[in-house]
Amino acid sequence: MWFNWYVLFPVLLGLFGYLPSKRFSGMENLPKHVANQWRSWGKHREYLMSDPTLGETYFGEITTPITAFSIDDDDFAPKIAADWMTAQYSRADKKSVHLRPSDFETHAIGHFGIFKDKFKGSIWTKLLGALQS
Repeated sequence: MWFNWYVLFPVLLGLFGYLPSKRFSGMENLPKHVANQWRSWGKHREYLMSDPTLGETYFGEITTPITAFSIDDDDFAPKIAADWMTAQYSRADKKSVHLRPSDFETHAIGHFGIFKDKFKGSIWTKLLGALQS
């Protein structure tokens, strides 16, 4: 991720004035200020909690049950980061589910791949089950 935050994002934002994500990842293009905010968070160990412009956050006040998913080959949100983010909801009843590509007979899932149609009958079923429980 170091390359993304310190090289790729600044170069693409400088060239295009926005992050042309659609060309590279299939996700939507991001306005410059949104990409820079994401970049700023990603460069800090405490992610968005390090952002003084957010003011007070209320993660610790949420008490609804949470099922958090992490993906083995997710470079944007590896398991350690997903677990850390989930821990911010200190008063919630939390469950973590870690997905591995091999569990779904595939070589890769990735951060954005989880929403591809090919996972409709497998991963999506797990996600939907978590939402319905």
